Amino acid sequence: MNENGQAIFRAEAVRRHAESRDRTVLPRFVSPPTFVALWLTVALVAAAGVAAGFARAPIYAAGPVVVAEQQAPPFVGKALGMAFLPAPYRDKLRLDQTVFVDLADVRVARPVMAVEREVLSPAAARGRSGLSPAAANAITEPVVVVLLALEPLPSGLSASAYAGSVFDARVQVGSRRLLSLVPLIGPRLGG
Repeated sequence: MNENGQAIFRAEAVRRHAESRDRTVLPRFVSPPTFVALWLTVALVAAAGVAAGFARAPIYAAGPVVVAEQQAPPFVGKALGMAFLPAPYRDKLRLDQTVFVDLADVRVARPVMAVEREVLSPAAARGRSGLSPAAANAITEPVVVVLLALEPLPSGLSASAYAGSVFDARVQVGSRRLLSLVPLIGPRLGG
């Protein structure tokens, strides 16, 4: 009020000011576009989690492959590979599977010709394959022998050029849920 007893502010302005103070107003920490972007990010992460729960990751059995030139009919002069794969996968290895062999700088897919059911100790596997001492050290656990045809060779060289060579091989023996690979979550899902 001023000296004459009149209000300085209009009554309508005073009323609106009092109403605005009575309402609860939360502070705005982020702008609306940022708020929308954060919710979209949360939705994308949730969708990725659901997708990871349904996606499957392959499980591979891996081991060394020794190249041997065969002298017995009907494979005379042909390059056969003897893959030494871990014994726990013996029941999951079949003739209709494909083995991926890394031949120097080329990965080739070759069908399984035979799966031997006998489990070999590391010493027996080393003695059977005629591996070099350095390559024999790659076999450190019981193994199963898988035979596969390596020809045609991608380099065009003869099988005898590769005899005694050791390469890496992998064969898919199963799959598991991708979400099972996430730490803390995976073990609770049964791995």
